[in-house]
Amino acid sequence: MFWIIGVNSKKKQRKAYKRYCPVCKKETLFIEYEGKDYLSLFFVSIFPINKLEIERQCSLCGYKE
Repeated sequence: MFWIIGVNSKKKQRKAYKRYCPVCKKETLFIEYEGKDYLSLFFVSIFPINKLEIERQCSLCGYKE
């Protein structure tokens, strides 16, 4: 019997807000994402393994922090 087991990452948008971007040097919209790793079986996510850090990204230049 052959099993395909792996880890799959998914990101979910939490909120968006205006903030100063150090790269653009402008006040732009930042989008906040929350990521989780899932255990997958045959490329189907089964259950979450852990919670990743919250990521913020500038919508204009793509700068992440």
